[in-house]
Amino acid sequence: MDHISAASQGDTNNSNNRERSTSLERRYAQMRSSNQSGIREYTPLLHQGEQLTGQGTTAQAYVTAFLNCIKRCCPGETSPDISPRLTPTISSSQLVEERPSSIESLAPRTTEAVYQSHLASPEMDTNLGITAETSSDISSQFDSIVHNKLEEAKDIKEDMDYICDAYENETKQIEKYFSICTAKLQDCVSKVEKSGGNITSEELNNLEDSIAEAIKATNIIKFRDQYPTAEDLLKKYSPPQDLLEWHATSSSQCWETIARKRSIKEKNGKITDEEFKEYYEGYLRRLDKHALALVEPEDIQICIRRWPHKLLEILECGRIKSMFETQTAGAQTLGKRKQAKVEEACYGFPHDNYLDEWRPLYAYVTKGFYASEDVEGFGATVIKLKPSVRQRTTKIMYDSASLAPNEENYNRRYLAGRPTPFNEPGRDCFSLIDPYHHPARNNASLTLDELQNPLTLIREIDPLEFETANDIKPWFEAEIHGAVTIDDIEEIYFTKWSNNQMMLEFDKKVSNKQEEELRSLLKGTEENEVANIVERTKKVGLIAVIRDISNNKQINNQLRIKLEKMQEERLKYSKRLAEEQMENLENRLKERNIAYSFIDSN
Repeated sequence: MDHISAASQGDTNNSNNRERSTSLERRYAQMRSSNQSGIREYTPLLHQGEQLTGQGTTAQAYVTAFLNCIKRCCPGETSPDISPRLTPTISSSQLVEERPSSIESLAPRTTEAVYQSHLASPEMDTNLGITAETSSDISSQFDSIVHNKLEEAKDIKEDMDYICDAYENETKQIEKYFSICTAKLQDCVSKVEKSGGNITSEELNNLEDSIAEAIKATNIIKFRDQYPTAEDLLKKYSPPQDLLEWHATSSSQCWETIARKRSIKEKNGKITDEEFKEYYEGYLRRLDKHALALVEPEDIQICIRRWPHKLLEILECGRIKSMFETQTAGAQTLGKRKQAKVEEACYGFPHDNYLDEWRPLYAYVTKGFYASEDVEGFGATVIKLKPSVRQRTTKIMYDSASLAPNEENYNRRYLAGRPTPFNEPGRDCFSLIDPYHHPARNNASLTLDELQNPLTLIREIDPLEFETANDIKPWFEAEIHGAVTIDDIEEIYFTKWSNNQMMLEFDKKVSNKQEEELRSLLKGTEENEVANIVERTKKVGLIAVIRDISNNKQINNQLRIKLEKMQEERLKYSKRLAEEQMENLENRLKERNIAYSFIDSN
């Protein structure tokens, strides 16, 4: 059973979803036809993500859990039957956060019991159609889902066994990650089989996740088989023609302008048009060679920055997920569509039909251990990659996100830099514009439209002036294709800010009790201001918020003392949790046999 055909990436997602969910959709269609009214009425509970309290809790929760399982098992399902048709009025007091932990606790209830819990809601009337017979049918369907997931897991396991033999070299490249996927899948299958039907929601979730990750592992192996080098990938995909034309025209203008300035300086202001023509051709050859010379030193490193608390997720999963999977870039939230537009422009990758696990991982290149202020924001933990990743890596000597149109400015068609193979010469990797540092940024006479025009920001700095990779601002970007697994990690460095970032992450998680305590201390302050203060704790942490309030000279000493006590307790709490997490990290790094060290650097 082969889930992804290496010869047809374009249909990968759709065919995979269809193959995985055919039997489920058939059973779900049968269930819908027998109880459309009841399911449609209870669908809002799925989207609320919670269950109703009262005598009918178990029956309603059963429907909720079942629909939630359908949603997980059929991620491609967009039938209107899965969306709310009739949205009943549900008060917040009727909702609870906890869900039953096992299927056994979701015993069917009679229609009468369900109705009795909703007498206060006119919308919940006797047309709901939840009967004991219907609940029994739902239970049967749920059991079918579990059975189908087990069968799918076994099919995937067969796929993985086949992959080991058919793609031996590629499997060895991700041996640690592949082993993690295989072990998790087998463990989840064993737990479900031993549950005797009493499967918990956590076990079902884990089974689904292990299946999804195992499929991604096979996809990664097939990708590496088809595109063993960056050059192979760039031969397959190409940017849109209009962007290629923009780049070709602007390249000539940019390099000719810079070359002329350089020639005048080198020739003491005296150079004929014929002499310049010869000089310009030589200058372009020097640019091509310089693009390679910058990555040839032995101490060149390709590194990825992450916040330290994310390392546990990476070590648990076995690979670093792309921003399409995490939806983040550093500390910022990033939507898929925005980045997809950039990659479509730079590479020609299909906007929708390109797997998330195939998307490039963005890294930075340094000579020796070096980090500019611009890259520090991506995290205090440095993941140094092995030299072997270079064959699958492209390079752009700038921030690629600012060199091509994204979702926000897609009407402006430009391509001010093109990725080139990491170990190959070629001037296209040098950016043609400098939106970060161009002098025009400080020109108050320019309009916003002029500043957003890439031609206003054509670069003025000659790339031949870059002596090392560290001279490139905001950073020298590397894009690794075909995933980055823990097998690709050479060493992990915890910088001096790693502990602070771990403490901050814990400090951002404020409990309801702590939130109420803070509100109580701020009694008398305007409600909107208090709400803003509480919301800010999620961004900068409770300690920073308390410090800011304490620095306000207008508060009384009694309140200041209480705030200082709260701050002291919070510091101890965050420090203790950060120390525990670091201990867990070190243990897991040793288990995964990954080198690590602590350094006194940013």
